[in-house]
Amino acid sequence: MINTSAWSQEKYIHAIHFAARAHKGQFFEGTDLPYLLHLSMVSSEVIAALSVEHVNSPDLAVQCALLHDTIENAGITFDNIMDEFGEEVANGVLALTKDKTLSKCHYLSAVR
Repeated sequence: MINTSAWSQEKYIHAIHFAARAHKGQFFEGTDLPYLLHLSMVSSEVIAALSVEHVNSPDLAVQCALLHDTIENAGITFDNIMDEFGEEVANGVLALTKDKTLSKCHYLSAVR
């Protein structure tokens, strides 16, 4: 069954523009491709999942997918995201931000 709950194109555009500015000059690891490609691929996976899975807030899922590396890799703060997108999105991005004090194994088990 296809989920009919939609995500907002306007919120997608707002988040991808913010992410593009934040990651300007960064490249996808090991390539000469803009980092924005990674964010686009992650958000496309989320959008594909939204077509078959019900979630309470599709916009939150899409925005967090696009912004998930802004705190970790782009010098953006939690407060910057909260001011621009609200507390729910900022908390979502923070939850996806890697804690560099944890080993990769501990981090991945915490995310699951």
